[in-house]
Order: sequence, then structure tokens, then C-alpha cells
Amino acid sequence: MLMTLILLHLLTAAGWFGAYLSARAVCCGSLTLERARAARFLTLRIEMPLAVLTPCFGLILSGLRTEVWTQGWFHAKLTAFLLLYVLLILDARRSRRWIEALEAGEAPSRGGFAVAWALGSLAFIAVFVCAKVKFGI
Repeated sequence: MLMTLILLHLLTAAGWFGAYLSARAVCCGSLTLERARAARFLTLRIEMPLAVLTPCFGLILSGLRTEVWTQGWFHAKLTAFLLLYVLLILDARRSRRWIEALEAGEAPSRGGFAVAWALGSLAFIAVFVCAKVKFGI
């Protein structure tokens, strides 16, 4: 059972990371209404559900292996996950504003997009490094 939970946690984390990269890749270059809608779809329908499932499996695992709560790598991983959640909520709000601006015929503000993408990518890398350091995955 433990191996199944670990596998589910890793698969949902990989899916979340893939959805994150896909949503950002859609927004690179010129932003059209279709691209903004695709990014919003990826964020709301794929990335957010995986962002709920991944920590659920992780919390179950940490409940089964309570020794992780006293280890530094685990706290670094939790901090990175919190950053990812904040960025996910901001991305959902940003994609809505982009769609509203494009539907009104205006150019959407893309300020902060590159910074948010870089922070999110670094947070995902931190999570995977923590897992690699601890488990050698």
C-alpha cells in the first residue's frame, strides 16, 4: 500500500508539473484569445485538480511516516508547495483578466508573467530536489 501511495503521489506531482509547463508554454509569444482560453482551461481543469490530489497523497504518506515531519527537507518541500499554491491562484486570476481584456479588444497586461513563471519553475525544482535528496528518486 505504501508503494502505491508513493507512486500516486509521484504521478500526480509529475502531471501537475506537466500541466504547469503546458499552461505557461501556451502563453509564450503572442497572446490571443484562443491561447488565453487554453491556458485558463489547463490551469483550472488539469493543474488545479492535480494540485489538490498531490498534497493529499503526500499528507497521507507523511501520516504513515511521521518521522518526515522532523526533517529539514520536508519543511523545504512544504514551503515550495505553498509558493506553488499562491502562484497557481495568481495564475488563475491572471488568465481571467487576460480573457476579459482580449474580449474587450484590449492588449492584456503581461507584467510579472516571466517572474511568476521563473518562481514557479524554481519551486517545482525545489520540490523534486528535496525528494531526490531524501529518496534518491
